[in-house]
Amino acid sequence: MNKLTLALGVAVFVVLGTSSKAAEPYLPGEPVRGTFKDFAQGFLESHCFDCHDEDKPKGDLSLMDLGPVEETNATVWKSVWARVSLQEMPPGKKTQPGIVERLRFSSWIVSELQRVMKGRGG
Repeated sequence: MNKLTLALGVAVFVVLGTSSKAAEPYLPGEPVRGTFKDFAQGFLESHCFDCHDEDKPKGDLSLMDLGPVEETNATVWKSVWARVSLQEMPPGKKTQPGIVERLRFSSWIVSELQRVMKGRGG
């Protein structure tokens, strides 16, 4: 085992070992298990609802009633995916999700969009 392999292994262990809110270990690229209620809603509550609530939604976008990925809200979910994946959201002054938590949430959105839009041109 060379030094680079060892260093990468230790880095992955540290990141996985310190990720918060992860109910189970997640390796990027693996399918993400979880429904909107038991997975995605918690991420939105922790990182999005402070700014994107019903009272004064930033960017005129309230995520409070977003709900599970469906054909009718796929555009909003694509936007959430892009902003979270590109680390544009949450904004820098807010508490940031860990790297693995961000990747896991982004992967969940992609898999849900693929599932919902399969056979619908999406």
